[in-house]
This record gives sequence, structure tokens and C-alpha cells, in this order.
Amino acid sequence: MNLPRAISFSDFVEYGRNNGANIVNGMPWSFEFEGYPVTHENDSCYLIGNQKFTPDVFMVVTPKKKLIFMRD
Repeated sequence: MNLPRAISFSDFVEYGRNNGANIVNGMPWSFEFEGYPVTHENDSCYLIGNQKFTPDVFMVVTPKKKLIFMRD
């Protein structure tokens, strides 16, 4: 049984570094995550579709690969 998984911003950056992203100034620039295109907006913000992923957010990936962004 697949369970949802939570991903922090730092884990996401590490994923980009380790999975073929172009690296610019030490940061992954553009890559794909769970079938979604990802682009670097700045060192503390990535765009995934029309959502912003920042260090104050956790991203939850559902078993069907839906992304849910949770803020405090």
C-alpha cells in the first residue's frame, strides 16, 4: 500500500541536484518531479505548475502523484 509522503524544501532541492537538473550557482535550475515540470524562481522559491514551493512549505505527494502544499 502506497502512503502519502511529505517533502521539505531542502529535500526537494537535494532531489533536484541528484536527478539531472541543470545546476546554476549550486542550485538545481529546472527539472521534473513526479511528472511535473519544475523551474527555479530564486534560491528560496521553485515553481511547480502554478504553485510556489518555498522553505516554509511542506509538499505532500499522494499515491496518485497529486501534489498538496501545506503551509503553517
